[in-house]
Amino acid sequence: MARIMERIVWHTAAHGRNGQAFDTTAAQIDQWHRERGWSEIGYNVVIRFDGTIEQGRDPRKIPAAVAGINATTYHTCFSGHGDIAPLTPQQLESSIQHTIDLLRQYGLVERFLSEPEGLIGMGHREVNELVRRGLAPTPTTKTCPGRLVDMEQVRMLIRQRLQTAPVPHAVYEAQAAGELCDWCTRQQRSCNCPTR
Repeated sequence: MARIMERIVWHTAAHGRNGQAFDTTAAQIDQWHRERGWSEIGYNVVIRFDGTIEQGRDPRKIPAAVAGINATTYHTCFSGHGDIAPLTPQQLESSIQHTIDLLRQYGLVERFLSEPEGLIGMGHREVNELVRRGLAPTPTTKTCPGRLVDMEQVRMLIRQRLQTAPVPHAVYEAQAAGELCDWCTRQQRSCNCPTR
């Protein structure tokens, strides 16, 4: 059964030392989380320094990333350490596009655009605003995705793209495309169906 998503939450691997952030892999985070006794990585994806998106926990499963709201949230984690270094331009670009794709996939675009406080697309540290409003039970002391990640700017960039980007063409599943083409044939109409 598909989960109902209400929010997309951004995180950092918090992987750095002596002023250097590391290009953490999903496999590394998976190992850390298993060492804590978890069944697998808690995040849904990890975005590397070069913008590559590595798969984490299957989004159909409940993640383990923010206590009390995991059942209705999708979690993106960034390689590196957001208190040591900002996101790379490639991470930022990849994450903005991935977030836009998720907002569309989960039907959250209108809510995102109409809710300027950031409760739909948010950094982990912003969960305290949900707690203040009675929408989440557990506060956090984390700075995640990091002090050097400006979530207001990120949301502004996402809003700009959503408001200026053309609506993508409908993508038909193979079965639906075949049914459409069959209808054209029965009606004796020529068509440009994807199955032709």
